[in-house]
Amino acid sequence: MKKYLLLFSTLLTLYSNGQTSVYHPFPDSNAIWNVTLQEQLYEEHFSYTFSGDSLINGVYYHKISKPFIYRTSN
Repeated sequence: MKKYLLLFSTLLTLYSNGQTSVYHPFPDSNAIWNVTLQEQLYEEHFSYTFSGDSLINGVYYHKISKPFIYRTSN
């Protein structure tokens, strides 16, 4: 029985795919992240959005803002 378990775990390790090498670029415009934060006494909904670019010493930086917050009591 131990031999079969060892054989099964070895084959499973050889033929399983845990990660892929597909590159997904970080969005640089028109992206919105919606977040829900749930605590014991309240629930908060907010979003992160891009709000412009800045050029500092030849390097572009993206401004990320949190324009909307909605809080409800539990």
